[in-house]
Amino acid sequence: MAHGMSRSKIDSRHHGPARKVSNGLMSEIQLQKIFEPYFEVDIVISDDEMYQVSGVRKV
Repeated sequence: MAHGMSRSKIDSRHHGPARKVSNGLMSEIQLQKIFEPYFEVDIVISDDEMYQVSGVRKV
């Protein structure tokens, strides 16, 4: 999962008209824990410029 903006910027966009059907993004650590049973997580970034958790599917 990757976004070209920070988690806080993404969440702020979801507080507008979409707030009734939208949830904020979970922390990158929470998402990493969800991914780990299925992926070898190799990238975890959450900073002022991006939000990204990536991995290679386990065989």
